[in-house]
Amino acid sequence: MLGKCDFDFFLSQIESTFEDEIDIRVGIQTNAMLINDEWIDLFEKHKVSVGVSLDGPKETNDKERRDHRGHGTYTRTVSGLIKLQDAARRGRLLGYPGIISVIDPTSSGRETYRHFVDELGVHSMSFHLPMDTYESFGRRDPMPYATFICDVFDEWARDNNPEIYVRMFDQFLKFLRNAPRADEAKCNSVLLQHLTVESDGAITIDELKPTLRDESSLNVSGCKLLQFVNSDIAINIRRLKSKL
Repeated sequence: MLGKCDFDFFLSQIESTFEDEIDIRVGIQTNAMLINDEWIDLFEKHKVSVGVSLDGPKETNDKERRDHRGHGTYTRTVSGLIKLQDAARRGRLLGYPGIISVIDPTSSGRETYRHFVDELGVHSMSFHLPMDTYESFGRRDPMPYATFICDVFDEWARDNNPEIYVRMFDQFLKFLRNAPRADEAKCNSVLLQHLTVESDGAITIDELKPTLRDESSLNVSGCKLLQFVNSDIAINIRRLKSKL
């Protein structure tokens, strides 16, 4: 949604402002349909990591991921993915592009995983549940999603390839291996917090604004990051996390 010139200017401003103060890592998520050499030049220039959104094989992906004309996006997305993979192979990108995939409960977890690994050569992936709204919340049968994830896990375990990263499994297994009860206090003391900067400069705790009361009046035009970190809502979130 941001053109090349604005993208270049925005990142150049951030880099020149903070280069001596903090380590900035920039990542974007894209459907990859517009990826070309000019975009890859910018990713290389600003050391941007790139992820691609793809839900599975063509028939699965094109159920939901359609363009404004109603056409499926699979072919153009895969074309962009291949360009990114080629750039990564030549050392122009920080790493190989991974995939974020929204689970289609009517599709096969096994076929989706095998398609990503065997046909597209993807070794990093993250599977997400579809977002609920007030209309759909509580009305989905969870079992098809569980079956999908279990099938993906079986294939991933069968591959037994440490080079293949599935975020969900990696996080769960790390927790099981490294979070014994004796270390709970230590684990809870390391808290990650994310924030969202809206297009008008407003700073919020998450992009899921429909689920939140608008309790933050902070804006990048009039406050520093430390003010947000010390705001009541940020403190409350850290307090809640420490109790989980």
